[in-house]
Amino acid sequence: ATPDAVLAAAAELARPLTEQASGLGVACAGALHGGVVLSTSEHIFPGWAGTPLAERLSAELGLPAAVLND
Repeated sequence: ATPDAVLAAAAELARPLTEQASGLGVACAGALHGGVVLSTSEHIFPGWAGTPLAERLSAELGLPAAVLND
């Protein structure tokens, strides 16, 4: 799935919990740095390279976000 589709689904699932949370933690496949997906297996995760995953989740849900390699 595309980053936009996955981020929308993740935000929809997490949104009801944001009032009880102080931050977000996400595990992601691929090489990461500073919450940005640097590279992934393009045949499995097409279009993910360069996605600022932590920044986008934080902006969408209004909480600080950390993204680590799974």
